[in-house]
Amino acid sequence: MALDAAGVTVDEVLQDAKVRQEAIDAYAMEQRKHAESQWARKAEENLQIQAELELVKAHYGERIRRNLDGVGAREGYVWKLVEGEGAGDAGDGGSSGAGAEGAGSGGAGGGSGAVGDGVERDGEAGVSGRS
Repeated sequence: MALDAAGVTVDEVLQDAKVRQEAIDAYAMEQRKHAESQWARKAEENLQIQAELELVKAHYGERIRRNLDGVGAREGYVWKLVEGEGAGDAGDGGSSGAGAEGAGSGGAGGGSGAVGDGVERDGEAGVSGRS
């Protein structure tokens, strides 16, 4: 055999294989530890990102709630204007009100309605200059 010709015994080959396998096992263990620590770091980073996301969601959720509250308050005010319960004399359609957009015409009598842009309109809301 070639090993005999080279003067290498089977025990030396087995010893060499054992040393190489131990080196491979040590390297694999080191790589596993490195991967596990990297996974742990990424898991921690993901928790931080999720916490930041919850803060951002809460912030924008609050902004949305304030917008909806503002719209609801404005719609309630417009309803009061249409029903004659708003600021000013009910007969004039609430023209002295604080400019609620979409306000009614103030009744069939043709009063002025506040549309939100400060322009008084005669007759129907959104129609300017009619007699």
